[in-house]
Amino acid sequence: MRAKNDIGWGEYSADLLAVITAEPGKPTLPVRVDSLSSKTSIGFTWEKLADNFEFEKEGGRVLGYKVYQA
Repeated sequence: MRAKNDIGWGEYSADLLAVITAEPGKPTLPVRVDSLSSKTSIGFTWEKLADNFEFEKEGGRVLGYKVYQA
């Protein structure tokens, strides 16, 4: 990868290879929480799972989730 600005193109960056050998667990389906919901918003929760980040498993750290609405 390299960047361009008013001066011109920069040098290419070094290659970086990364591997995750153990995928994080997948969360359960979300469950609606009526006490957190209203006519204009929906509150929900799901079971928290381990992210397999321990050194021996060389897994990926889960830093957050993206929630999509259709």
